[in-house]
Amino acid sequence: MVLNQVVIGRGDNWEANYAIFKDQFLGTSDNAKQCIITNPKVLFFGSASKNVLTAEADEFPVIENNKLGYRIRYLLKNFEFIKNILRTKYDGDTNFEEMDGTPEMKAKWAKNRADAYNGSLMHYLRSVYNNTALNEGFITHQLKLQQKGIGKILVADSSLLETNTLVTPIDTSFISLKFTSILIDYDPVKAAQIRRVLILWLTLPKVFGVLWKIKALF
Repeated sequence: MVLNQVVIGRGDNWEANYAIFKDQFLGTSDNAKQCIITNPKVLFFGSASKNVLTAEADEFPVIENNKLGYRIRYLLKNFEFIKNILRTKYDGDTNFEEMDGTPEMKAKWAKNRADAYNGSLMHYLRSVYNNTALNEGFITHQLKLQQKGIGKILVADSSLLETNTLVTPIDTSFISLKFTSILIDYDPVKAAQIRRVLILWLTLPKVFGVLWKIKALF
């Protein structure tokens, strides 16, 4: 068995490595910019090669999200950033607790949480689970490979994908989601317009059926 050398510690490059870790772990969105790791020195960094940055922690990193009013204790199990292809993967467990604040701050946090949730992946997955994706503003299309020149590109199918076709029930509490590549658009206004068209389309046969019966009476 051959083991590759792995260098771990809090050496001279700690600040530079921490900057990379923070951007990859927290992100760079407006929400992320208001998040603070209050105990960054629990982190130490390593490298299996010059292109791979790893991170470990000897305590729970504590993240305060000042926009959403949450304090998060994160059990970091692993973190890896591959620099040359800009790919990050990490795993861990979280414990959320609400931060203390004035009534005004709590009201603002509640609004920000709703804004952050609406259109999020969690929102989409829950709407798929409840079979309410279109009702909640999500428009889903299947992506297909299409030949373009010497290569292929992903193109969205023009027809609407019914999200219940993605679901396989396992029991009363769990489902399995199976799909390849899909395009998810969160647009409540457009989704409402599509719903109205679908409802009209479904009611037209009934309307024509009633009109035909009325015509047959005369």
